[in-house]
Amino acid sequence: MLDRENNNHIDAHGSLPPAATETAPSALTYGALLEGLRSSTTEVDATAVDSPVTRNRRTALRRFMQSAGVSETELVGGELSDDFIASLATYERWESRQGTATTTIRSRCSHLRHIQRHCLARPQRDAGAFATVLDRAIAAAGRPLTWLAKQSGICANSLSQWRRGLSTPGRMRKNLSRLETCLGLRAGELLDTLPTRAAHPTGYGAAERAQTTRFRENLRARMAERPFSLPAATEALKREWHQLLSYKTADLPLLHRGRRAKWRAKPARMCKPMRPEWVCTLTDGRVCPSALAMWVQVRQFLGWLQLDVRQGGAGLAPDVTQTLARLADAQRIVAFVDWRAQRAGGLNMGALSFLNAVNSLLHPTTGWLTQSHWLSDAAQDLLRESGTSWAEHCARTFERLKAFTQTVAESARPTRDVQEALQPLLDTGDPVALLHQMLESMERDMPEATQPVRRAIHQRDIAMVTLLFIQPLRIGQLTALEYGPRTDRNLLRSNCGWRLQCCDERYKNGTTTMAKGLKVELDSSASMALDRYVREGRATLLAGRESRYFFVGMGRWDPATPCENLEDRLQILTRRYIPGCAGFRGHGWRHLLATAWLLEHPEDYATVADLLGDTVQTIERAYRHVERANSVKRFGEWARTKRR
Repeated sequence: MLDRENNNHIDAHGSLPPAATETAPSALTYGALLEGLRSSTTEVDATAVDSPVTRNRRTALRRFMQSAGVSETELVGGELSDDFIASLATYERWESRQGTATTTIRSRCSHLRHIQRHCLARPQRDAGAFATVLDRAIAAAGRPLTWLAKQSGICANSLSQWRRGLSTPGRMRKNLSRLETCLGLRAGELLDTLPTRAAHPTGYGAAERAQTTRFRENLRARMAERPFSLPAATEALKREWHQLLSYKTADLPLLHRGRRAKWRAKPARMCKPMRPEWVCTLTDGRVCPSALAMWVQVRQFLGWLQLDVRQGGAGLAPDVTQTLARLADAQRIVAFVDWRAQRAGGLNMGALSFLNAVNSLLHPTTGWLTQSHWLSDAAQDLLRESGTSWAEHCARTFERLKAFTQTVAESARPTRDVQEALQPLLDTGDPVALLHQMLESMERDMPEATQPVRRAIHQRDIAMVTLLFIQPLRIGQLTALEYGPRTDRNLLRSNCGWRLQCCDERYKNGTTTMAKGLKVELDSSASMALDRYVREGRATLLAGRESRYFFVGMGRWDPATPCENLEDRLQILTRRYIPGCAGFRGHGWRHLLATAWLLEHPEDYATVADLLGDTVQTIERAYRHVERANSVKRFGEWARTKRR
């Protein structure tokens, strides 16, 4: 039975109550709705009054009313508008308990969807602005519709209807960016005039994606001008890697290992899906994110060894490069780092991390390569050149690369400037206010109930941004959040509100930082967005499936794995809703909130460390530039007081 009272608590089954504060678009009683259905059918073969179709629809509605416990004199409530998805699921369960046949239930649910969609859907917001802007732009361009249709990929008939206000874009929104280019409009100018600006699941058009940073532009240019394909790993290389993975993650390794050289592994359900899985998955099913990070670096080096000399590679035969023993080749390691620097336009932090990883494997006492004498069989040419044993060769390589690493560390600079995408917000002096405006704009752009999937995705977007606002988790940790009535889940809903709790195992740095676990009651401002997403959006996306994860997807997405595209969604949303912003992801979001806090609370590193789940020392090193700016500002204020 549906609870029609305004309660804000969880029922005995752990389900959220429907939102009774949201009602149908008009003061309509169920009796009036039943009477209106008597002759409201639109089918060509059933236009007669009280046709079989209308009778079936009235029967479906009466059964729906019976399951909800409402009478004909009561007003139509949220169960047929914003809470329709949850109400329909309740109705299906009720019919099943009555012994109704499955085909009959399916038919009645179809009738109820028709009633909800065509009789009770809220009126669309005014779309006249779109037609006005489009008509004015077409007239100013002076181009025939046939030419615009050919250039934009939108048929001339649709353009004609749009400019006259007879219809608005649906699936053709993806071509609006090309139409804007043809008409000389700014990117997003047409989209902004539509009834809703809700971000499409795959983003907006190419013109909007062109709003980018220097790093993204340089990356695209390098990939386009100098493509570099990486080879697939052989079975022999996979066996070597699995031995390295076992050594790095074992609690009691058979070989000597440095005190801080262990890689953390955690259950796969706590991590975003990582590919290729064989690189980071242990035999017990746990996942090691550090293994994937290192594999990316190693695979690039092995691929460069096979690259043709004319393209700057080493030009070695593929059969001699598929082994980790090649990491003991100091000369080619140096050449590879130099090639990377030329390709990237300078030495970056990636080159430095690669060298540090190789040095750890070559350490004379605790290095895995040094202790794996059997690898020498795959690199006999290196031993012939040096005329030494494998251990001695690794020790010499270690000393040479150690000196080279110190030289690189003096020149390496980050190529990705996270501040660039955030600067438009920081320049306003109050970036947090812009984030509040972003959430308000997203609320105004909620798609109509007649677009349930887009509406559900938009509700998930709002829930994600709301949660990040209160607790800026890393995007991987956010993706893997679990929800449900069980006390071991990360997000819990009680009579007091929402609670977030995470064990230290879910943090990137685990017990090596301040992240000894987290348990916090979320601010009440988050309740509306999270409740609505669970009640309506999440139920729509799951479509009857079960998932332990709070943020879910649909389509080919597997409910047993976390949703993968939240990082992309955040970039799309920040680009769409923050004026002048090129968009940023989870790392940028965390950096923005930390910077904003320190600008108003100088030297309060402890709060930022707790917020980001890191040590005070790490935060102080990372955000020293903010304190320098505050120091200069305070000095200027002091100097101004000395004027006579």
